[in-house]
Amino acid sequence: MIKALILAHHFPPDNVVAARRSYAYAIYLKKFGIEPTILTFLHEKEYISNDKWKFKIHKTGTPVKYESKPEYEVYRVPLIKTKRQRLYNVITRNSKLKVLINMLLTPFGIYSPDILNLETRYDEFLNSHLKSTKYDVIIGVYSPSIGLKLAAKYGLKYQTPYILDFRDLWDNKIMNVAYQPAFPKRIRNYFIKRSFSKWLANSSFFSITSEPWRRKMAEITKTPGHVIENGYSHLNTTPFKTNAKFTIRSVGTIYPEQDLSIFINGYRNFLKKWKPKVLLEFIGIKNRIHPDFERLISVVPKQYVQVSGTKDQHTALKLINNSDLLYFPAFDSIKGWCSVKLYEYLASGRPILVSPGDCDVVDEKIHKSRAGQIMNTSNEVTEFLSSAYGKWANGEDLFIDRDIKFIKHHSRENQVRNLSLEISGIFNNKINSNVQS
Repeated sequence: MIKALILAHHFPPDNVVAARRSYAYAIYLKKFGIEPTILTFLHEKEYISNDKWKFKIHKTGTPVKYESKPEYEVYRVPLIKTKRQRLYNVITRNSKLKVLINMLLTPFGIYSPDILNLETRYDEFLNSHLKSTKYDVIIGVYSPSIGLKLAAKYGLKYQTPYILDFRDLWDNKIMNVAYQPAFPKRIRNYFIKRSFSKWLANSSFFSITSEPWRRKMAEITKTPGHVIENGYSHLNTTPFKTNAKFTIRSVGTIYPEQDLSIFINGYRNFLKKWKPKVLLEFIGIKNRIHPDFERLISVVPKQYVQVSGTKDQHTALKLINNSDLLYFPAFDSIKGWCSVKLYEYLASGRPILVSPGDCDVVDEKIHKSRAGQIMNTSNEVTEFLSSAYGKWANGEDLFIDRDIKFIKHHSRENQVRNLSLEISGIFNNKINSNVQS
C-alpha cells in the first residue's frame, strides 16, 4: 500500500466547494491501493449573531487533533493567531491599504496573508511529524498555495516524490484573451507564476481540472501534467416528482464572469408570453460576488424569482435533484472553466439549460452527455422554456436519452482512480529504472 500525505487546507467540515476535491481523495484513494493521511486545519466555528459565524481562534498550546477513519487519517492543526497575523489584521482593516500590503508581500512568496498563522503551524507540524513518519508521496492541493509550497519543501528535504494538484490556475481570468488585470493583480500574477514554476520543477507531475488549463500550465513548466476533473459526488437514482410550479434552479455561486443577461431576458419574455406557474430560484448567492446580480434580476416580477444564500452540500444536492430544469451560465469568455455544479447537474438526472455556452469544455460535456440544451440568444431561451413548460403542464417528462456511461466517467471516484493510476506509475517507473540499472 502506497502511503500518501495530502496537504489540503480545505477539507470537511469546511463547506466550501474546494473541500470536496480533497475529501474525494481521502475516501477513495485507499480503494485503489493508496493510504491517505490529510493535513488540514481545525475547522471550528463560533456563533456571532443573526446566523453569522466566525472561525474559532484556539488558545496557544491547543494540540493538533488526530482522527482515524476506515478510509483515511487526518491531522487538524489549530487556528492560533501569531503576532505577525495580528499585525497584518490590524494594518489591513482599511481595504485600500490591504491591497497595497498584499501587493508588497507577494515578492516574499506570501500569497495568502489572511492565513499567515496557519502556514506557520503547518510548517511546524510537518517539520516534526516527518522526522518520525515516512510517506511514499506528498500531494499539495491548491488553493491556497500553502499546500504547494510545503509539498515542494518537504518533498525535496526528504527525497520524497511530490505531486501538485490544482483546482484553478493562478488567475483563471488569464484564459480570457481580452483580460487586462489591474496593476496589483499583475504584480501578484507575476510572482505566483514564478513560484508555481519553481515548485513544479522537481515534482513528479501536476494535475489540473481541464485540458485548456493543463496546456496553460505547460507554458510555465516542463513537468508533465494530467487532467483530473472535479466530478460529482453521487449519481442520483431517486425517482423524480414533479413540482407544484415549474421550478428552474441555479444552485451555487454565480461569478461576475458568468453572463446572466441572455437567460434573464429570455425568461422575462417567456413570462410575458405564458404568465405561467413557474419559479426561478438562485440558491447559494453570496453578497458582492456578482456585482450586477440584483440589477439583472430586478427586471423579473418578484413572484417569479427567489434568491437564497449558501446551503450545505446535502441540501444543495437535494434541491438540484428536485428541479424541473437546471440553469447553468457557462464562462463564455474564459476557456477551460467547468464548475463543480455542472458535474452535480449531470449526476442529477434532470435536464440542463446552458445559457450562454462556452464553445469549449461545458458545451462538449452537454453534447456528449446529451443531458441538456445550449442556448446562446434570448429568443432561443424563450422558445426552449415555452416548449419545456408546455411539456411540464401536460405531465410529460422533459428528459432526453442521456449517455449514462459518459456521465458515470465523471464521478469523483472515477477521477480519483485516474489520479491513483498516475501515482502508481511513479513507483512502477522507479522499479523499471532499478531493474534496468
